[in-house]
Amino acid sequence: MELLAEENITLGKSVFDSPNNINLILHSNKASQVDGTSWNGCTVASIEYLCSDGTTNHNYGKAVNNGDGTHTQTCSICSSTKVERCHGGEATCQKIAVCAVCGKEYGELSDHIIDPATGYCKFGCGKWMATFTIEQSGTITYHMNMSIFQNKDLEDGAIVKLLADEYFFGWGISGNYTLDMNGYNLTKDRYSLFAGTEPETEQKLHLKNDGGNRSTIPFIRVNNCTLNIEEKVDVAAMILFYTSCTVDLSKADFTTCELNLNLDGCNTSQFVLGNYAIYDTNGNIVTGELIKGLTYTIK
Repeated sequence: MELLAEENITLGKSVFDSPNNINLILHSNKASQVDGTSWNGCTVASIEYLCSDGTTNHNYGKAVNNGDGTHTQTCSICSSTKVERCHGGEATCQKIAVCAVCGKEYGELSDHIIDPATGYCKFGCGKWMATFTIEQSGTITYHMNMSIFQNKDLEDGAIVKLLADEYFFGWGISGNYTLDMNGYNLTKDRYSLFAGTEPETEQKLHLKNDGGNRSTIPFIRVNNCTLNIEEKVDVAAMILFYTSCTVDLSKADFTTCELNLNLDGCNTSQFVLGNYAIYDTNGNIVTGELIKGLTYTIK
């Protein structure tokens, strides 16, 4: 971006939504409006002035660090300066970055970042980061922050395995896969597990628990999904969306589960109940159609 007018210039705020990508070239009479890498109160990546020949053909010397995360270079032709924010290099969780231009440290330490191949921080500090793994195509990768694991495609047959308690799982993920609770829990009260997507995309989710402890799921929302629940997975409540839902409880062993429906036309035939039955609020076993808005109990 070049600003060459000798009069005052006013730009909309939207121009500065990505300041790290803006390098301002100003007419020399704008120097009074500049403070470091801020022009008229808007911070950018760098600010320089036209050379005395009216071009940008400066001959800049060595960058001098300013001690505030910027450095300055001076033109040997016109003595005008170029001030820019330090950049380049990589910050780690143990050491801040070194500027690629002036060679001085700048910025802050990085957060720990997971190495998907090992589950530890990629910077070698030894911190364990992973809270779940994904096994697919014969490869296991390590991941963290299940709460942001949204709209990520999993291959058919993928296995997601918990390595710690997690907030929630599965928002808009389509495909056929397994969630191994591995003795851990989901902790979000409402929609702690979101199984399935919109009606046009089919999903099959297999819930199992290969860990030593029982696992709990406070609330499952089932969208256009075939859901299989196996042993040692306690589900407190479940809500069904769309008539294409199917729930297989033939291998489940939880005690009770509250059932709600946000759809019309759902039938008990959509459940493979095994040793379970669906009860209404009066304690009567329900067969046939289930009514939207009513609360049932599976036990």
